[in-house]
Amino acid sequence: KKGDFVFKVTTTLVKDDKTGTVKEVKKATHIGYVVDNDKSIIEAYGRDKGVVKNKLYKGSSQFTEAGVLNV
Repeated sequence: KKGDFVFKVTTTLVKDDKTGTVKEVKKATHIGYVVDNDKSIIEAYGRDKGVVKNKLYKGSSQFTEAGVLNV
């Protein structure tokens, strides 16, 4: 929804050498911001393209998590 941040998240399995347990570690590698109720997002594409506005669509694998930043 408008005002949410959306994240492209990569998941890595990490093994603890002492205990032998394996856990999932998630890391946000790209962030977008939902700017309107039509689910348009703004995101930075780097120096050449700058900040762009794109449509966030259902089923997109680009962004896998969403949330609100509570400060």
